[in-house]
Amino acid sequence: MQLKVITNNPQIRQLLRERQEDCQFIDAEEADAVLLAAQQLIMAGWRLAADPLQGYYTRYNPFHTVFLQNGGDDSPDMQILRLQHSVEHLHSSRRPPIEKTPRIRADYQALDYSLACSTMALLGDCPIYDEVNNCGNQKN
Repeated sequence: MQLKVITNNPQIRQLLRERQEDCQFIDAEEADAVLLAAQQLIMAGWRLAADPLQGYYTRYNPFHTVFLQNGGDDSPDMQILRLQHSVEHLHSSRRPPIEKTPRIRADYQALDYSLACSTMALLGDCPIYDEVNNCGNQKN
């Protein structure tokens, strides 16, 4: 299974760059740009390899990492609806306002990094993640 990672998290970009893996970095401050880029790839034949909202249900995070796989049996329509639901979740009026201080953004970035490493571990049968145990050992 060929994987593609889409993220706006510079820590994930650095990790995958070091591993020479397929990572599309979205230079954006908000997560919805990542989800919209994933939607374009789904329309081009890619499919979600993991739930794009997993770990993001209770708290907003401006950093987001989405994992896609090349091909699959799932309906693109359902996958696009899932991404649209994710964007709606990001813009929910029930979500408390976020602070945008550098320290808070660094915390959000670390949380997304942790979630992405957990996802990589779950997708561990893929060659891209042979050394995923080193993922959490990154120095900030």
